[in-house]
Amino acid sequence: MGKRERDKGSNYERIVRDKLKRAFPTQHIARGNQRFQAWQPDVVCPIYWVECTHSKSPRINAKIKQAIRDINQTPDPDQKLKVPLIVSRQDRGKDWATIPLEHLIDLIIRAEERSSSPHEEVTSPTTTYKPTLDT
Repeated sequence: MGKRERDKGSNYERIVRDKLKRAFPTQHIARGNQRFQAWQPDVVCPIYWVECTHSKSPRINAKIKQAIRDINQTPDPDQKLKVPLIVSRQDRGKDWATIPLEHLIDLIIRAEERSSSPHEEVTSPTTTYKPTLDT
């Protein structure tokens, strides 16, 4: 990968980080430190292992496999509990997010519960996600 592609990727990671920071101002959200192999995601945030891709033809399945592999290989036990989240953008296109279906269903259920009791705060998923390479 050339410098131009690396810079494009780094810039997109900053864009994603900034959007997540605006959406969740009380949470710690930062770019991952990639100097230590794959022990951190592209963007560090609670619950999710965020991998970013911005290209002419984003390879989302490859990023899913990368995220699952990296989650399983990280020595940090807190990172092993995170759910893979792939944020992608095709050149001059929209940003998209890809998460496991069972986690999406859990998010929808929690959103419905929250709308029926707006004063009750739900902060973590009710199901535990175990990443595997069965994609």
